[in-house]
Amino acid sequence: MATDEELEDEIIFSFEGHRFLQWIFGRVPLHFRDERLEDSFRAERAETRTRVAAKLGRIAVVVTTINCIWDFVLVVDVSQMRTGEWLYFAGYLLTFIACIPFSLKKPVTDVFALVLIIHAICGVVFCSRWRAAAWAGEAKDILNMYPRHSPSAIFTDSMVMANVALVLAAFYAIPLRASRSFWMVIASTSVYLVFTLPLPQGQYEDSTFRRCGLGGRLGLVAYALFVSQVTNETSQRRLYWRKHKLGDEVVQERVKRYRAEHLSEVERKHNRGSDSSEAETASDDETVDRLSS
Repeated sequence: MATDEELEDEIIFSFEGHRFLQWIFGRVPLHFRDERLEDSFRAERAETRTRVAAKLGRIAVVVTTINCIWDFVLVVDVSQMRTGEWLYFAGYLLTFIACIPFSLKKPVTDVFALVLIIHAICGVVFCSRWRAAAWAGEAKDILNMYPRHSPSAIFTDSMVMANVALVLAAFYAIPLRASRSFWMVIASTSVYLVFTLPLPQGQYEDSTFRRCGLGGRLGLVAYALFVSQVTNETSQRRLYWRKHKLGDEVVQERVKRYRAEHLSEVERKHNRGSDSSEAETASDDETVDRLSS
């Protein structure tokens, strides 16, 4: 039986021949050397991807809807909603829209899934009352807008960080190609910093250094999940190649056994001087050819 190293010889990895770059960015599987095997592998994973994405998408739709209804009905005074509050609920809407395509159980490509999750992260980041109020120019009135919330609950990003981490976990749970999902490591950090760094300093997560630290931690969370996905895809590719090779060996063994039995039967009939041996031999040869193909 082939070892893991021998099986990995049939897989093309990123930065082959550049160990230093592989040490920095990782040894990411790209595709099989055999194009037909790669096509069948992608087709098999596409079914799993659709099933897993649909399950996670439906859970996300339910959770987002419940949270939105909770805030809209029990927390916000609808008759006096301001721009910052509408922007806050726009974050829920953006997250909800991004989850809908996953929940429909329709085929989703790697790139499309990446775009949808980036939109979902944008929505989750804006589900912060102080951030939404600051972008709407209403940061000074934030405590009056939400009198039921304590300042510590308004001026922190702990809930946003936890929700983004959940989105990242769901994204990397979907069996996408690791060569595509790598970009989420950069995208998750970039989205958070783009919508956080321009905010006024002094209250919300204090300083630029702290905000960059939080964005970097999101990147580390995404990178850890990415490494897990790389390991999983490499293992699946090895297993798929081993299964494919074992199937070929079984077919070849059956053909060899049939040929041996066929030759033995031909010799036996030849020794008996059978007149119909030539016709039967031709028929048997056609059967062997069909098995071989």
